[in-house]
Amino acid sequence: MLHLRDVSPGVTASHGEWLVWGLLDDPCPRCDGVQCVASPADSRPQPVSAAVACLQDCGLTLVTDLPMASQFLLGDRYALLMERTSVERASVAVADAIQILGLALGARGGEVRVGPTAEPAVRVVDAGSSRVDVPVPEGYRSVSWIREYEAELIVSAYKARESFELKNDAGQPIFRATYFGDSTPEPVKFKANVEAVRVRKNGVRVVGWIRPEEAKAVLDANRDRRDVEFRHVRHGHGGLVQFFPEASEAARTYLSTTRLLRKS
Repeated sequence: MLHLRDVSPGVTASHGEWLVWGLLDDPCPRCDGVQCVASPADSRPQPVSAAVACLQDCGLTLVTDLPMASQFLLGDRYALLMERTSVERASVAVADAIQILGLALGARGGEVRVGPTAEPAVRVVDAGSSRVDVPVPEGYRSVSWIREYEAELIVSAYKARESFELKNDAGQPIFRATYFGDSTPEPVKFKANVEAVRVRKNGVRVVGWIRPEEAKAVLDANRDRRDVEFRHVRHGHGGLVQFFPEASEAARTYLSTTRLLRKS
């Protein structure tokens, strides 16, 4: 196991044991250390449990705190790894690399165990050249592009303290706002009670763990057609919801007129 004692700035994960599944090509932006795909040893096997862990300083970044493009790539990769748990032998290159890193961690009380499906390195990157690059204002980090009807369902989930699912005309689910009570471990880990996911034929895409004041700010931004600043009530330092007109290139690209940002 990889014992992560420290977390990256702004990350809301608790300490514990993490299982390494594979290495990433990109170095840690803070220390240039090696990064890997990891998941809590006791978590449910789903993409939202994944994280990018830095093996150099034992810090981690939850998948929900990554840019949306990175969330999609890492989430899909993690889901694939979870589906292939029958593979018994890990990639020799990855196993050797992790074991070497484990020697350094061992002196600090860390222990590394390679997941049964560890594979050669993957790259988590921002949106590709075919996507519109929408710069994030200094002092903020992007959480997600959230659609108005999604924010409405999230607000409803908080008010009713229950989960909601939106279906299309064919009766197929397209969006879920899953509510977790305060007594469950998820709100402690993610500092939010509602997990928002888009449901697609090939699986789900994580929108994020969204807080009530954030969903309300999305609705206000769409109603007033302007950027809306907000303050966090229980966790966080506040943030900003950016509004992009329907005809803008950004809105057409991300199929949403609003982007949720949290203060760094």
